Amino acid sequence: MDTNSIKASLNSIKELCNEDPEIAHSMEDKLYLEFIQEIIAKKHSLKELQEMATLIISSKELEFPRWCA
Repeated sequence: MDTNSIKASLNSIKELCNEDPEIAHSMEDKLYLEFIQEIIAKKHSLKELQEMATLIISSKELEFPRWCA
């Protein structure tokens, strides 16, 4: 995972917001999980993790229904 792959994931989520919000929400959850796994793997510097986290949290600015069953 790097900032480019995060941006690509965010773009995919954004594209699906209106078309299929359920899949967009699943993709958002997957992105968060992958980021947690990157933290655990200790592959990145703190600065890199902060940059990635800043990008990832921006997904919450996307407006689409999020619900869990």
